Amino acid sequence: MQYSYCKLMAIALFALFISACSGGGNSDGESSASETDSNNTDTSADNQQPGSPPGNTLSAVQLQAITDDALQNCIRQTNIRYTQQLQILKCQHAGIQELTGLEQFTQLRVLNLGNNAIQNLSALNHLTQIHTLSLSHNQLMSFSELENLQQLRELAISHNQINSLAGIEKLTQLHKLYINHNQLPSLEALAVTQLRYLVAHNNPAPIPNSLPQTMESFRL
Repeated sequence: MQYSYCKLMAIALFALFISACSGGGNSDGESSASETDSNNTDTSADNQQPGSPPGNTLSAVQLQAITDDALQNCIRQTNIRYTQQLQILKCQHAGIQELTGLEQFTQLRVLNLGNNAIQNLSALNHLTQIHTLSLSHNQLMSFSELENLQQLRELAISHNQINSLAGIEKLTQLHKLYINHNQLPSLEALAVTQLRYLVAHNNPAPIPNSLPQTMESFRL
């Protein structure tokens, strides 16, 4: 009996030893995987370069892209180097005919091109930050090219040959409109706008049936 008891004890101790060794192996494996994950995270962090936030790249002014000499000269006089610097531009009475190349100045907020000889506004289509725009005394027949200017709040486009209000319903932020001395046959499209101030006299259009409910002051 004593021999059997000793044999059983020996077997039990041997089994306990094997179990302990097996558990230690699993622990080492988990630790190794954890270290691997930690190393991967550290490497990713090292690859992030400080001081270089995305979208902060400056674009040099491309004067050669501006085909109109008068417009090019006006921009040259601002002495800017990067397109992002130009937020206010006033080029009245400059003899400007073409706006090609102006589309590079995407940070423009205020633009005054009054008293020139401009006929086409397609270059302004992507200048979506503009909120104040003056185009009075030019040779424009429409302004539908401005429909993407969702920040536009004030538009002066009097003394042209405007004969249509097409696209004005898309200018949802437009509050002030100066469109007097044009060739508009109708003002009915204004009813769907959010205009507060309107100057539209000296057009062949009759008095419209309705005006925007937001209207505070107008002259027809």
